[in-house]
Amino acid sequence: MMETQTTPTNRHPNPATVTDSPLPAAFSFNEQDEALPLQDLLGLFHALDSQIRIHIIDLLSQRDHYVFELVEILGSSQPLVSQHLRVLKNSGLIDSSRVGRQVTYRLAQPEVLPLIATARNILRSINEQRKEV
Repeated sequence: MMETQTTPTNRHPNPATVTDSPLPAAFSFNEQDEALPLQDLLGLFHALDSQIRIHIIDLLSQRDHYVFELVEILGSSQPLVSQHLRVLKNSGLIDSSRVGRQVTYRLAQPEVLPLIATARNILRSINEQRKEV
């Protein structure tokens, strides 16, 4: 009797062969796409790659904060908080203004909040799927 060999189903097809991408055209993964280079997208996700930076974004979504307030709330050193603020500011997600010696930070791109909420929902879904297995 001859055995038949089966191959696993590919749940994640090669992106180069997918024609109906769920991503808007502006999010093309074509390296030569000048509308939104992949490197810029990676930079945004890098800015969100820290528990402290996510916490800072959450705090700034509620109101503007002085650096000393963020240091106190986060319970971290001023140099560490300033380093995270610099990453967020360089990404364009937050901006700052100075009055004398005090620097105030504000959320410049509130559009990041639904992105973070979506990421949390994805993680919940992943965790639920893992529990079922």
